[in-house]
Amino acid sequence: MPTLGDVLLALVYGLFVRISIGATVRGDVGALILAIQELSIVILVLTRRRASVAVAGDSPPAVLAWCGTILPLLLRPTTLAHMPIALLGNALQLLGGVLVLAATLRLGRSFGIVAANRGIQTGGLYRVVRHPIYAAYMLAFGGFVLAHPSLNNVVILTSWLIVQVLRVRAEERLLMQDEEYTTYAAQVRYRLIPGCW
Repeated sequence: MPTLGDVLLALVYGLFVRISIGATVRGDVGALILAIQELSIVILVLTRRRASVAVAGDSPPAVLAWCGTILPLLLRPTTLAHMPIALLGNALQLLGGVLVLAATLRLGRSFGIVAANRGIQTGGLYRVVRHPIYAAYMLAFGGFVLAHPSLNNVVILTSWLIVQVLRVRAEERLLMQDEEYTTYAAQVRYRLIPGCW
């Protein structure tokens, strides 16, 4: 059964699609990729039967989670960058979108917006970094901003990156209470960027 948060996310997404549809109709591939990518996640949120867990919906980590989910919906298609840069941005965005979907599907019933221990996932992309969905979103949203450079998009992307770092730290504080996760974290050292952090 969808929660109130799920329904609000679907409504915000609907507004996002309405705003982006003009660019998509004009042939902006990046706007189309972003719309499909976000629609896929919203469909998963609304249709997946989730594992039963207690989640504090009004806690600071929940606020970070919702900000991290909604901020990218404020990205807007603008005048495209020069063709080679726009093509690179679209390619990064497409790669990121595919990786987001792969990592999300790997979570199965464990997928959710707000941090909770829904079971520890260690396979697939989770063998590379501990938060592959967020890492893949960095590629996808970074590619979109590269193809659609504007001060507004750069500010939104920068704000989102800060929120995601805080979100990862909050999630890890919760998950590190589980011995299985601490063992996993010792094996997979990097949170978002292999060899870096």
